[in-house]
Amino acid sequence: MENGFVASAIDGSDKVKKVINQVMELFPWIGVIFAVWGGMRIILALRNDGNPEAINGGARDLIVGIALILFKTLFGSTIVGFF
Repeated sequence: MENGFVASAIDGSDKVKKVINQVMELFPWIGVIFAVWGGMRIILALRNDGNPEAINGGARDLIVGIALILFKTLFGSTIVGFF
């Protein structure tokens, strides 16, 4: 069809898919940053005074980092397939 709305919808769908692909490519890298940050927080907390709250915060960051790294592997193709 020559309708501008149909052409715009097709073009918009490609742009949405491109943005989702870019976001999914960033997830593992953000996860690596969180994992390294969490690991360093745990090491520093154990080294300084063994503060349980600091260790808990570092463990939480480490778990979030691992989850972000695995998120693309487990759900990346499914999420991109929706669009």
